Amino acid sequence: MHAQLLRTELQRAGWGVELITLESLPLALRFLPHVAGRALNWFNPPMGFYYKGRLTRFLYKRLFDRAAQLKIFEDVYLAWNSSDPSVTLLHAVWSDNLQSFSSDLTAVRSLVKAEERVIDSIAHPVITVSDRYRDYLLTSHRGSRRLPQVAVIPLGLDLAAFDIDVPAQHTAKSLVFCGSLEPRKNLRFLLEVFQQLHREDGGYRLTIIGDGPDQTELDRFAAKHALPVDFRGRLDREGVIRELRRHSVYVHPSVKESFSFALLEGKMAGLKTVAYKELEVPVEFVDVPVATFDVADWLASIRLADDAVSKKIETDIYSSRKMMLDTLALAFNATEGTS
Repeated sequence: MHAQLLRTELQRAGWGVELITLESLPLALRFLPHVAGRALNWFNPPMGFYYKGRLTRFLYKRLFDRAAQLKIFEDVYLAWNSSDPSVTLLHAVWSDNLQSFSSDLTAVRSLVKAEERVIDSIAHPVITVSDRYRDYLLTSHRGSRRLPQVAVIPLGLDLAAFDIDVPAQHTAKSLVFCGSLEPRKNLRFLLEVFQQLHREDGGYRLTIIGDGPDQTELDRFAAKHALPVDFRGRLDREGVIRELRRHSVYVHPSVKESFSFALLEGKMAGLKTVAYKELEVPVEFVDVPVATFDVADWLASIRLADDAVSKKIETDIYSSRKMMLDTLALAFNATEGTS
């Protein structure tokens, strides 16, 4: 989503933009990094994630290292040093996202050390997405020399997308989640919370927007317990905004986030938001922070959400245009400073 928004804003500003993704690779190579990562994780978890990124970088560099006015790398694992002005985005690192793995601490520490080397090898500016996430990285990756110099540029949304002519309905006791259905998002826990909530008050409803590897398990759980959960699948941006406005509370059970477009979208759509208080997201994104992953804590927080005070969002800070302009300024100012 970040790459797509940057592309849109750069094109509006008159830039020619090429967005390179895994789908840009020849079909014979497209699945190679994924297969290699899976195989290496079988023998040496979780280092397969690191080598998956390195292999992807190798393929991109061999096939797509063309002259450009600016290169924007969407992941530290994929970045290489270029004579062109460049900037790399540090959304997250794999050592933060091992919720579906049972890796021992020594193995995780090996991945962290590899990530520190990757970050330190990048000569051009590196950006991360929130002050709280940078603070976290400074603690978790203390061996990195570059992290203290990493800039913070918050992610942004296309604010015009929220001007669609759809009145907010905000139906009471109507909960919604939007995101990938994967272990980090902790959707099975949300369904367990909702099962108890609906047992105590049958007026509650839950809608889940998105798809992902946990879809089948979640469908089965909801069907087994006869829960009123509406799985909407993947929607386009306008569809997401229209759907959000039908609900009153946005629930976000993730155990890890560095920014969260979804929480920002929930706030922009006028919903009250409930999320784990230790996420590294801007504090104003969460109206009702939850202290633990105890079901009772989440039940209490959701019940309070409709009447909670909504924290104010400075929308101009989180516009995709500002994100684009700040990224350009950092990239080209750094180039001028070293020329």
